Amino acid sequence: MVVARVAHTSTFIPETNSVLITGGDSNNLWIGSPSTETFLSSNGSSALGRNMTEARFLHTADHLGPHEILIAGGSNTSNAEVFDPLLGITNRTVIMSAPRIEHKSALIDYGGVKRVLLMGGYYGVEMDISPTGEVYDNVTDTFKPVNNNMSSARVGHTATAIPNGTVVIAGGFSETFTPLDSIEVYSSASNIFVPLIARLSHARGYHTATYIPSIQAILFTGGEFNYTSSVALQTYELFDILSLTIIRNGTLLDPKTGGTATLLLNGEVLLVEGYDGFNDTITCELYNPMTDLWRAAASLNMARDGHTATLLENSGQVLICGGVIQPSYSVLDECELYHP
Repeated sequence: MVVARVAHTSTFIPETNSVLITGGDSNNLWIGSPSTETFLSSNGSSALGRNMTEARFLHTADHLGPHEILIAGGSNTSNAEVFDPLLGITNRTVIMSAPRIEHKSALIDYGGVKRVLLMGGYYGVEMDISPTGEVYDNVTDTFKPVNNNMSSARVGHTATAIPNGTVVIAGGFSETFTPLDSIEVYSSASNIFVPLIARLSHARGYHTATYIPSIQAILFTGGEFNYTSSVALQTYELFDILSLTIIRNGTLLDPKTGGTATLLLNGEVLLVEGYDGFNDTITCELYNPMTDLWRAAASLNMARDGHTATLLENSGQVLICGGVIQPSYSVLDECELYHP
């Protein structure tokens, strides 16, 4: 990349087979950046673009259409912006219900209308953890609050969109930094959060969650159960979206937190290692949902966590960018490509 980054976003742009990279922290100061850059898959180069309207880190970016990426949160203001990746400019700003940092987003296609659900994260001067959610409507260009709060305030949770306008929200840490095993769903039809009876097999935060259409299940992997010590988990579990229950659990090849999980075009899931509880690692692994087996994948050239991993839908490769090296916390500008 042109700029070293952690806590940034990387969003695939199908119209140009490129990746828009925004914001993040470059100096280990936890101060966001307004900068953007674009990775071109045609030649493997990155070029700086125009700045966002404000500096952001630990924000979200969701692709709504050819000229629209919703970039939300990551600052002390309530300003989101709709960025045009083809022109490289911000089209307009939109006011959120509340400021959010390190929240989660989920892109929902319900009734032919694209919406983005934001929930949880930190807010306010005291950086409290939020139980609230809000929805951006692409037609009205406005945010509206979810009609109720989540069953718990959450940070480090996951939010996974599944068919029928539902989002599955799992795990994370509560306002008292207690690890959570609870699961709830957001219903687009009623605009509410609904707690489930089912619970994760292991309380976890900063884990990954990947919807696998071939088995109609969400794969949860790794994470940590101690907010302050980052003890990495070596477990995974499968959540069936039809029965809304955990149907399987097991052991990963290695413990990991702060890593990424990417659904490949062949239906397998690539885990790019993060922090194993002691150091960052270069090892990666692949999950085959048809056999429920893990195997080692090619290793990274550079150990990292807090990176992004973006599927290049035109080639099936995965672009892995930025992050940090523990324990020195050096911020990286290197990217690498995984070839399936």
